[in-house]
Amino acid sequence: MEKSSPIKYLLSHRKTVLNAYKENNQKASAAWGDLTGKSPEIARVMGMNTFKQYLPLLKAFNDELDKVIQDKENVIQKLDNRQYDSFSIEKQLHLVTNGLNEVILDRDNVIQKLDKMELQNTEICQKVKGLESELDKIIQTGAKVNQKLDKHPKRVNSWTVQKSKDGYYRCYRKIGKKLHSVYIGKSFEIEKAKKRIAEKERGLG
Repeated sequence: MEKSSPIKYLLSHRKTVLNAYKENNQKASAAWGDLTGKSPEIARVMGMNTFKQYLPLLKAFNDELDKVIQDKENVIQKLDNRQYDSFSIEKQLHLVTNGLNEVILDRDNVIQKLDKMELQNTEICQKVKGLESELDKIIQTGAKVNQKLDKHPKRVNSWTVQKSKDGYYRCYRKIGKKLHSVYIGKSFEIEKAKKRIAEKERGLG
């Protein structure tokens, strides 16, 4: 079965959607939760963001349509009561017909706007996916760069270089059956390591 577009679905279920909107104090998110709970089909047709974008246009279209329908009912009522002559009634019917034609035209314009918004939404989603892909590449490249920057010599002047779990570099060496350490810092610099090792060795004699 062909999948219904968001526009067709909203127009086909106009009263149900707008009643949910009204019952939830005109809060789109609350109306969406109510509708998806009662009719899960809407979630298969569109997402909540699309629903929020289309809802104001649907309400504006519905208000205009209700106004024309009310005008038409008023004319019919006047016809039934025979309160107006044929010329006045014909004139009012003409006005109502023109109003209905304008509503139909407005409906077509609304559908065109909704189609355009749907296309823009699709394009935005595609751009977001592209940006996410580029971001993943940047993150992976950054990780590789960090791995390269994190490389350090295993030994400096017979002292073993290690990066501790706390993220700091230290050099170790066993002298006279005792293990000694030299603190280097958060980043490893060969010249700084040599200098501190020399100071440590001088202190040890």
